[in-house]
Parts: sequence; structure tokens; C-alpha cells
Amino acid sequence: MKKALLFSASCAVLGLASASAPAQTLDYATFQDMFGEPVTTSANGSPQRLSEVPLNMEILTAEEIARTGARTVPEALRFLPGLTVRQSSFGQTEVSIRGYNQPSAERLLVLVNGRQVYTDFFGMVVWDNIPVEMAEIKQIEVIKGPNTALFGFNATSGVVNIITYNPLYDDVREVTARIGGFEEGPFYEGSGVATAKLGDAWAAKVALGGYEADEEFANTFPAFLDATPKRASGSVDIWGQVTDTIQVNFEMTSNQNDRLEGIALRIPSRTEFDASSLRGRIIADTDWGLIEGDVYHNRSVAGYFLYAQSPVAIPNELENSITVAKLTNTFEVGNNHIFRIGGEYRSADNIMKALDTDELTYTIGSVMGLWDWRATDKLRTSVALRYDHF
Repeated sequence: MKKALLFSASCAVLGLASASAPAQTLDYATFQDMFGEPVTTSANGSPQRLSEVPLNMEILTAEEIARTGARTVPEALRFLPGLTVRQSSFGQTEVSIRGYNQPSAERLLVLVNGRQVYTDFFGMVVWDNIPVEMAEIKQIEVIKGPNTALFGFNATSGVVNIITYNPLYDDVREVTARIGGFEEGPFYEGSGVATAKLGDAWAAKVALGGYEADEEFANTFPAFLDATPKRASGSVDIWGQVTDTIQVNFEMTSNQNDRLEGIALRIPSRTEFDASSLRGRIIADTDWGLIEGDVYHNRSVAGYFLYAQSPVAIPNELENSITVAKLTNTFEVGNNHIFRIGGEYRSADNIMKALDTDELTYTIGSVMGLWDWRATDKLRTSVALRYDHF
């Protein structure tokens, strides 16, 4: 049995600060146009302008991402200070904050709209497994420093939260196609994102994407001659405004990718990933605050074909799944104090099929709290506390 207690505190001197009242899901585009800068809810659960957030945060907006020409999230992150991006093969990229980059970098928690895509038992983020196309990203938020305590023990160096367009507010229709080539062969990539209103109260977003590429690494080992890096991904995101104060969300994703690695498990390998997720959320703006319930299940299967100095690849399959249930409440006391309290339960398991081992499992119960205080018009401080029982 293990217990973890995480604490963080920060303060900032602000030229202009205002304690924002809780709201339902944020219409990022409207607020950004209104204030002329990005807006986030990651700091304390309520909308805040980037300039008034009392923590170390960077935000890449959709417009900035488009100007970079990046075709993947790691490529876009190269443009942020303090982040190190390392690409060792076409489908394998590692991202770290403030150095310490290495194969299977394990100290960075990555989220999509608050849902974890960091794979616990693999101890890494498989970036090509993230079921997000570049055209559906509204902004990418990067949180550095001790404030990541609120996100849990697996956010040691920082948090990357990828925010996608919400079909209730955003109208997106975009198709992208790329054709290129290497010395060894061609590269093909395509994606499509579309939103649609489903009556007065419902809306949906569908995103599809994939690529296939030849790579010189594929011809290095005989066992890999039939493999080329490729990816296929799809997601469906449905939102409903069921009452004036209640929203619901259902999300389904699926992703497959095949990549060649020089250092997976410290020896050359070809890896096939198959990942999927299901999620349901309810957000209610009540007299007691903004209450959010969130339940999701992630499943990832990794098939490793290890070269191991043999003309025949050695297969090994690992299956990892995690179920998370969270409940949070964000509320104001007076005009200068915002509180956020919540609890979380997570259950994970992992099976290594080649070794026929017993299932490895763990459960974690967590409680968390945050106090955001606007001491004066120019001084704001934030204190976060989280306790994990493992």
C-alpha cells in the first residue's frame, strides 16, 4: 500500500485580474475574440485569461499551430519554450519538459479534453495513438511546475492538455491530404474533420485520419521487410444541451498504428498498437457550483515483434486498460475566492500474454482541492492539494 500527498502553491502579480464565475463548457472562440488572448479552465476549473493565470502555462492556439505547419502534436510542441522533442523514427517521438528526454519518456501526463492518454503500465505516451487530428485542435495547453500536483502523481514534470473543438459552439469542416516521399518510397497522409448540428440541442464532431510511409529503417532488419509505418484513427464526439444548465457528452475513439523502433524495450522492434476509448460526461451549473461527473475507459494493446539478433521476429503482446471515474465541484465564495474540490477513482490492469503471467492490477483513490484567491486587483494566489491512496 502506498500513499502520496501532493501540494502546490503559486501566486502572480497581474495587471488585470477578475474572478470568473463558473460556467458550463467553455466557448473558447468567443472568449478569445472578446479578450484578444487564449482562455483556459485548466488552472482552477473556471474560465481565466492566459495573462491572469497564476501558474506557469503556455497555450498554442489553432491559429499558431496552423502557422507552424506542424503535421503532428509533437511537431507543434517544438515551438514552446522548455519542451524537448526527440524523434527516433517516423512513428516514434518523445516529448519532455525541461530536459530528461529519453526513449519512452514517462514523466509527462498528456490529456485530451481532460481525458488521460498517458499509458500507465507502458510508462509512456504513444503520440501516434492519440485519436486527434490537427484540424480539430482548438488549443494545446502546457502546464509546467508544481501546479501539476492537482493532476496526480504521474504529472511529475508537466501536463499537456489538448483541447478540441466543441460542436455545440464550433463549426469545422476541413479535409487535408499530403503526398511526399523518402529515398526509399512514398508517403501518404489524409484527414477529415466535420461538425454537424443534430437539432436544436445536440451536435456531433467526427474526425478521421491516417498515413502510410516507407522508411529506411524498415530495410535494416530482415524480419521487418513487410512492415511500414502507418496509422489509422477515428473519433466521434457527441454533445447535448439537455437543459439550460446541464450538458452531456459521449465520446468514442479508435486508433491503430504500426511503427518501427530502434530502441523499444532497448532492442530493435516493430510495434503494432491498437487503442480505443469510451467516455461519458455530465456538467451541471447548479446553485452549489459547477458540478462535473466524468467516466472513461481506455484500452491499449501493444504487439512487440522483437528482432533480438534472429532472422525471425519474436512476438510479445501486452494489454493495458484503465477505468477512471471523477467528480468535481467548482464554486465561488464571495467575489474573490474560487474553490475546486473533487474525488477520483481509477482501476488499471495489464497482461503480458507471451509470459502467460497473472493479471497485474492496481486501484487508486484520490481527493483534491484548490483555493484560488484574488487578494487584490493586482495580486492573485492559488493553492492546490491532492492525496492519492495507492
